[in-house]
Amino acid sequence: MIGYKITRRELEKLVKQENATWLKRASDRTAGFIAAKTYSEKSSMWSEIKSVYMTLQGESKCAFCERKLESVEIGKIEQDVEHFRPKNRISAWAGSSSLTAAGVVMSSVPAGADGYYGLAYDLFNYAASCNPVIRC
Repeated sequence: MIGYKITRRELEKLVKQENATWLKRASDRTAGFIAAKTYSEKSSMWSEIKSVYMTLQGESKCAFCERKLESVEIGKIEQDVEHFRPKNRISAWAGSSSLTAAGVVMSSVPAGADGYYGLAYDLFNYAASCNPVIRC
């Protein structure tokens, strides 16, 4: 699991150094999602602060497949910023036949599981990862 040894205030400072208007715009967008009770936008702005997360993870691994991440310079093209908690609708995971055969029961998704739209721009809901096209 990716964890950042940094306070929210320190992380906000790094984001402001990267892009002075990002936090305000993120706050405005989040307020809109909460009011609408859903995530909906035509363009995102995560790439504007991607290098902050790439630097925090250093020479770490992808949050999903554990592939070694590239340097910040190369990774700006190859890597993405992804959410831990999904911003959109949550769907049930079927699991594999071997898990089912072993008696593992998958949790159901509650009705109206519209995702964590309130966390779409939460600074601690991100991790640098492989690009989905390239990802294992």
